[in-house]
Amino acid sequence: MLQPDQNTLPRAAFLVLAAMAVLMTFGDVLIQELHGTAAFYAALSREMLELGDFVAPFKGEQAYLLKPPLAFWLSAVSAWALGINDFAMTLPSRLAGLGCVWMTFLIARRLFGTPAAWYAALIIPTNGLYIQFTTNFRIDSLMTLGALLILWGYLQFRDGKGMGPFCAGLALSILTKGPMIFAMLLAFLPHLFFCGRRPALAAQQLSWTLLLLLPAAWFGYLWWLHGNALSSQLNHDFWRGDTAVGLSALDSALLEYLYKPLRRLWPWLPVLIAAIPFALVQIFSRVKAREYRADVALLLVLFLINYFIAAIKPDPDVRYLYPSLPLLAVLAGGLLAGLSRGLLPRPVVQVTWGLLALTLVYAGLISARGWEDARGLKQIRTLAEEATITPGNSAVIVDFIPQPDMPRRNDPLPDSLYYYLGFVPARVSPPQALAELPADTRYVLIRRKKVEVARLEAMGLRMLAQSARLSLLEVPATITD
Repeated sequence: MLQPDQNTLPRAAFLVLAAMAVLMTFGDVLIQELHGTAAFYAALSREMLELGDFVAPFKGEQAYLLKPPLAFWLSAVSAWALGINDFAMTLPSRLAGLGCVWMTFLIARRLFGTPAAWYAALIIPTNGLYIQFTTNFRIDSLMTLGALLILWGYLQFRDGKGMGPFCAGLALSILTKGPMIFAMLLAFLPHLFFCGRRPALAAQQLSWTLLLLLPAAWFGYLWWLHGNALSSQLNHDFWRGDTAVGLSALDSALLEYLYKPLRRLWPWLPVLIAAIPFALVQIFSRVKAREYRADVALLLVLFLINYFIAAIKPDPDVRYLYPSLPLLAVLAGGLLAGLSRGLLPRPVVQVTWGLLALTLVYAGLISARGWEDARGLKQIRTLAEEATITPGNSAVIVDFIPQPDMPRRNDPLPDSLYYYLGFVPARVSPPQALAELPADTRYVLIRRKKVEVARLEAMGLRMLAQSARLSLLEVPATITD
């Protein structure tokens, strides 16, 4: 067993933790297919590469102003090095997820010891919330990594250091998600008061604040280009009232912030829930050191701040809870280490090795099941690369055709096609007859739906290829002639 005052893990424990994190983060790379918001983000990165302009999507009347550029820049650089493919586009998000695992380990080790750090780091990658929003092209893992760097740097202030990760995390979060991260800083002032002593930072530490000029320069550039349009779009995006189709605002919030977490946080859900009363016991304990109690309180307050921000947004989405996961994991790690009396039992590590083997088998099975869809996507892309499918002979069926003067937002299907094919076919509303398709249309692309596919096949179209999300149908020459 590992004693809690040691700073290293047994080799077997460290290896199984690292292997589990890597497998959970990269287990689906062979069959990954981007769609929705992820495909939109990938389309922005591809646009940067093709135009040779890393600020192209943020200029002009249809500039995309709702998210800062860092995630798109990182994926564009990755795609420049590795090619325009799903692995390259999702690599920054996946690596940031692994960074979140490591930062969770460091924070938990500082507060509760090494066994707690092992438990906390194991919790992060082994749940559905992490897998869904880390193995995709999303910004949640990058923003959360920035928040964890801020927290890690701040906890080191009392040691006379930490300004480097603090400022780097602040710049990373702002350039990834925007200024909302400043809400996190509100918890630091009462924490300082409760600790009872001010941090004493070395003078050279203050030079790290120059990193904050990067986000300041970016938002200054946007303001110079767009003026008040920047703040109005950000304000509209924060307060827009999108909900799940057919659900009221209350039902949508319950779905995203209660029912989905209850399903996706298994198998750790009971421990994560129990971590909250555990934290309260630590905070109000009279035998614990004041700084320790303040640190535990800080984690709990940060969790509540994140949950509050998610709750007040009129468009509920479970991804807003992603930054809460490391905070609860650290507390849960402390709880589990306490239950095991500050030790890491060898049987726990052995069971984790067994779970790793099962996870490896599962990753192989889902890859095998998704292989046919991956081949279908490759076939569709190959037809576009060979110019068999062109902008002039293809159409995409969409439910909504935006007006030319509308601000650029997530337009999932056309953006998916631009990312995968390099162009967007003519957009058409669902046709009732083949005559409603544009002239010279030979290929029709739609979101993969059995009902819609059957309806088009009944009109005489023929299925050519299907991926997990897309269907490609051909208008036979006998019909077009």
